[in-house]
Amino acid sequence: MKKLVAILLATLMVLTLMAGCGGKSDKEKLNTTLYVGCSVRSFSNPYMVTINEGCEMFCEYLDSIGQKYVFETMLNEGSSDTQINQISAFLAKSNGNAILFCDPNEAAVCGTIAEMVTDAGAYMCTTWNKPDDINVWDYDGWVAHHSPNDVDMGYQVAKAMFAEFETPNEGKIICIQGLLGNTTAVNRREGLQKALDEFKGVTLVADETANWSADTALEVTETLLAAHDDIAGIWCANDAMAMGVIKALEAKGLAGKVKVCGVNAINTVLDDIRKGNLTASVDCQGWQQGGYSLAICYDAWLGKINVAELDHDHRLFGTGYTMVDKSNVDEFEKEFYEEGVKMDFTKYWEEFRIGDYPV
Repeated sequence: MKKLVAILLATLMVLTLMAGCGGKSDKEKLNTTLYVGCSVRSFSNPYMVTINEGCEMFCEYLDSIGQKYVFETMLNEGSSDTQINQISAFLAKSNGNAILFCDPNEAAVCGTIAEMVTDAGAYMCTTWNKPDDINVWDYDGWVAHHSPNDVDMGYQVAKAMFAEFETPNEGKIICIQGLLGNTTAVNRREGLQKALDEFKGVTLVADETANWSADTALEVTETLLAAHDDIAGIWCANDAMAMGVIKALEAKGLAGKVKVCGVNAINTVLDDIRKGNLTASVDCQGWQQGGYSLAICYDAWLGKINVAELDHDHRLFGTGYTMVDKSNVDEFEKEFYEEGVKMDFTKYWEEFRIGDYPV
């Protein structure tokens, strides 16, 4: 269904695009093999799959307008060195004709990747991880960095979980963090802290990292449950880890009794939301992150966007998110997983960018 939607939208847009690409140089662009890349951590996290699917939807759009391309997915499995090496090899074969979506494995590698892309004459958009002291506009090839508001997401799912405690807003909780040094993990943890500061009846008794891994979260939770009793809730920085936490709780007969929250609204946790095993999650627009990022980069490659002339608030911007709980999980599943997300790849500013960064 997602593919059909993308093809139909692309067919409707093709005449408009071709009207804007009528010159000889534009025809040459269509006949130039464009290297299209998606660099993410791992498909063990279904959220990363949605990003790649969004990139594939954009590639279907390229098919519809006759653009020659080669698409490559790069999975680094949590290794920053692997990510850098993969992107380097990808750029080396592109002869400067490359566009890339990249979720940097950690903030520290952002500058290195941006420099590689710029030196290659390619174009890139990133999400989530970026150091505060590195500016997107200092790199010609780094078109834009975008992210939903991680702090607010961490705060909102925490509040939703606290409200579901046997005694609302009172009880002991465990925190399962993501990858330390990862901007996303740091910001979501800040959101939890904001909620803890607001709700004094909630006490944090353990704070551990599980590196975004369901298996690691399972092991960590088993250990923590043995050390702490009367736990009211477990806050998780993403849904993959929440899945591991729920498995640990099921083994103890505590699923649904100990409340859990996460982030990403992946398809594998939607039933847990219905059952009450997961109180709330957040959809971060993975499909849009992948697809619209490549659309922005494509227009930069075509010359429709002059990157150097873009305002800073279009090179660093915020994107939206949707809270998902029992009240809207069926509607969410139907719209995004059954009917398929709809994207107009000519309207990325209007449909994807919602405000300043962070939102």
